[in-house]
Amino acid sequence: MDIATQVVKLMETYRGRDKVLRILTYTSMFLAGQRTSPSAQKLRILTKELSGCRATLRLFDDLSMLLNNLKYGIGEQEHNISLRLLDLSSNMANQLYYIVEHIAWFADKQIVSRSSSVWWIACIAIWFISLTLEIIKSIIRLYMNRKAQQKLARQKVLDSQESGLERTEQNQEIANRLKKLKQEEVGLFLVLLHSTVDLLNAGNWLPKGVLWSGCFSPTKSGLFGMVSSVILLYKIWPSREKKLL
Repeated sequence: MDIATQVVKLMETYRGRDKVLRILTYTSMFLAGQRTSPSAQKLRILTKELSGCRATLRLFDDLSMLLNNLKYGIGEQEHNISLRLLDLSSNMANQLYYIVEHIAWFADKQIVSRSSSVWWIACIAIWFISLTLEIIKSIIRLYMNRKAQQKLARQKVLDSQESGLERTEQNQEIANRLKKLKQEEVGLFLVLLHSTVDLLNAGNWLPKGVLWSGCFSPTKSGLFGMVSSVILLYKIWPSREKKLL
């Protein structure tokens, strides 16, 4: 599949367009920085409009999120109790995020008579919590992945000391399982990285005096968002999507 075909295939999907819009939003924020020139002002307008476009499109995301959460249920398929509790908490936070964001959006458009600022702050707080849960889950899964790789590596060494067709087949099976675990490890590292840089932005946009609120300039926030967005785009790129988590 050539690059042009991959780009077209990506842009034909909602997720693909959303990730491209996300990159453009943070890129314009990064380029505008704290400058006061006319070009910087235009970039800030672009940032606001692109961000608003994504928020409008997310009005329809809560249904798909609800369906995914219902499919997950109480997480019976997850045998690790810590991960199950984290997944359930994350699912509830993500579902709540859309509800709160919808209220903020309707308040912004004056469809409901409420102040939108409080609801947007609540959105950021929920996003912060969701990202924190995602980081903890990624660390746990990375640890479990590494332990599984070490166990298979030891088994491979022991099996290599024996001979025979059956052992050869077992070694090949172990090699395939190790390859799959390493691919999963790459995906987990990417989740951890993009969640961490997004967390930096979420904390930065909390109310003044909370955590590290206001510590980062628009240029740094734009850079963090660009890094996160590129990772998210990379993960859903047509030729890569099936290889990563």
